[in-house]
Amino acid sequence: MLTVREVMTTDVLTVTPETPLRYVAELLGTCGTNGAPVVTGGRVVGVISAADILAFAAGESEVPAGRAGWGDGAAAGVGEGWRGDGGERRAFFREMWEDDDADVAGRLDAVEEPLRGLLGWHIASEVMSREMYAVSPDTAVPVAARYMYRERVRRALVMDGTRLVGIVSAMDIARAFALRWFTSRLRLSDPPAMAASA
Repeated sequence: MLTVREVMTTDVLTVTPETPLRYVAELLGTCGTNGAPVVTGGRVVGVISAADILAFAAGESEVPAGRAGWGDGAAAGVGEGWRGDGGERRAFFREMWEDDDADVAGRLDAVEEPLRGLLGWHIASEVMSREMYAVSPDTAVPVAARYMYRERVRRALVMDGTRLVGIVSAMDIARAFALRWFTSRLRLSDPPAMAASA
């Protein structure tokens, strides 16, 4: 059975809870991604997306009570579809990344300069979401697909215990299914082996 380990992305951009929001925004723009897990001491304590930063910069989001401290947000006990506490936002898990029509750098550059300066005074732990969706690397791909569909998320963290080992997206799963289907069709259409002539 095909597992998440075989289809996940292992090169994952991460930031720390102390990373200034302006630097997070620059990293997201440079790497062409709309979000990143927030990691400290090898533990995932939250996730942050470009939408979180934009909402904060636009004054649409205040720092929620209880969000400033980040030590209790570890993803302990991750199993087949673990969801952390929280529930405030799901932008990190719902937004598309490379597939997104919106250019992260462009959206962040459109923020007025006084607000961009403000981002240098605030850090990731102030606006990150503690709500996390995760699967184990040994989760079967169809199980991960059902979990992501049920939770209405486009990506999930891949956690080996409390250690982040990758991210799996709906696109990763779709590619895996397409490749498997295409490969099986090729095998079915292969011409029969020719008998060796004596």
